[in-house]
Amino acid sequence: MKKATQKSSPNHVSQHDCINLGVLSHIESRFIPHTPTKARLLLEILSDGLVHSTSDLMFGLGADPRAALQDLTGDRYGYWRIVN
Repeated sequence: MKKATQKSSPNHVSQHDCINLGVLSHIESRFIPHTPTKARLLLEILSDGLVHSTSDLMFGLGADPRAALQDLTGDRYGYWRIVN
């Protein structure tokens, strides 16, 4: 039986497939929106782990966060589960 190496493991993620976002740095880049999208900005705002009110998110995004949340929680970015 062949011993699984780190690179042959199905859970292995190359460093090149990740984006450095602090606490989110272990997430594959295909699940992180590109900059300068509202979804990426929202993810950066929420990545501090604090609770943010809708008015805080509106101020930070310059718009209603609903569309950005829908982008993150949909198929496009891997069904993020955002609890705020």
